[in-house]
Amino acid sequence: MKTEIIAGPCSINSYEDLLETAMAAKKAGATAIRAGVLKPRTKPTSYQGLGIEGLECLARVRDEVGLPIVTEARDVASVDAVAQVADIIQIGSRNMQMYELLTTVAKAAAKHERKVLLKRHFAANHTEIMGAIEYLKQYLPEEKIMFCERGIRTFENTYSRFTLDINIFPYWREHCPGITIIADPSHSAGEAKYVPQIALAALAAGAQGLLIEARVRPEDEQCDRKQTIDIPTLKQVVELAGRMQYQTG
Repeated sequence: MKTEIIAGPCSINSYEDLLETAMAAKKAGATAIRAGVLKPRTKPTSYQGLGIEGLECLARVRDEVGLPIVTEARDVASVDAVAQVADIIQIGSRNMQMYELLTTVAKAAAKHERKVLLKRHFAANHTEIMGAIEYLKQYLPEEKIMFCERGIRTFENTYSRFTLDINIFPYWREHCPGITIIADPSHSAGEAKYVPQIALAALAAGAQGLLIEARVRPEDEQCDRKQTIDIPTLKQVVELAGRMQYQTG
């Protein structure tokens, strides 16, 4: 199975901004482009993306670059608009247990023949994860569902943003083989310089792909700038991931 490398900016500033990064990410080896236009943020004063109008940017970039687009549906009201554009509809960590949203996204994904990427809530245990997935499976086959381990809060979140649950990858491959599991090293590390090591550790443990925040100029990022890697680093991660895929099969 080919390693999924979903890369791109946490949020987009404009069509031109996204196109530049998407083209560079594709050249570096990305298999899909992540980009947020509806960003749930801790503070209302933080940048929350371009909103629904930003979906037009995503559609244009998908046509220009020729890679699938991954973006988040933040609430029930935005689901239909997102489903018409995104190839993979993301349900963010904060919304993992918003059951009406899970059901609405699953129905829309089935209607538009999309996939769904569910991110683990930073305090969710295995039972809660499987419960959320059951909501999706009411309307979607397992092969249309992706699960993202993005790190959890523990007593030790002082030197990193979250603690990546490495144990989940071999367990998941054994007990949930129909659902693709990927890792988000950006949110778990919290700092760009640690992302490559965390990404490779996740792949070694059994992750089938990576969700990485990357852009041509990380300093332009308005959301999670500190953990955003540049394109040369993304290329390095892709190359190392390819070697691991060859060695581990």
